[in-house]
Amino acid sequence: MSPALASVVPARAQLARMSVHAVAFALILLFLPLTMAQDASDKQIGVWKLNIERSQLPPSPNPIVSGSQTVEKVGPKKYRETFNIVYKDGQTRKAETVRSYDGSEKKLEGQVPGTETCEIVDANTLKCTTKRNGKVTSEVSATILPDGKTMTARSKVISPDGQPTMSVRVYEKQ
Repeated sequence: MSPALASVVPARAQLARMSVHAVAFALILLFLPLTMAQDASDKQIGVWKLNIERSQLPPSPNPIVSGSQTVEKVGPKKYRETFNIVYKDGQTRKAETVRSYDGSEKKLEGQVPGTETCEIVDANTLKCTTKRNGKVTSEVSATILPDGKTMTARSKVISPDGQPTMSVRVYEKQ
């Protein structure tokens, strides 16, 4: 083999290796955003302020005048949700719960007996269903707009006598 040809063969091999690396790097850059895309459960992280004017709350002698929801991630698909509510008469209420959005039915902690199943429906929607004695007592579906700035929670609570109460709460991310 001539010296000129001997230098071309390693150069071609090096060019082929560089091409393989360039293609691999381009594929990583192309698919990396897809693997890092958030599902609806991570999109809910943050502080959300209740927009009373855009919400449809059930009638009450002491209606809600303001509210907020803070969501923190505490584990894989597991979130602490803290609700702060202010009523017309000035009373306040704080409620905190930890939910796992893994689709499995779990016992409710605290004073209310029952179970809850929370799941990720799609890239922007979460759903939780609560049961007591095997019967559905509430369903909440929260949808986060693609821009991540607005969350709409539609809920249906079923009273012990079987009467449903519907509400729509619109939250804005702070």
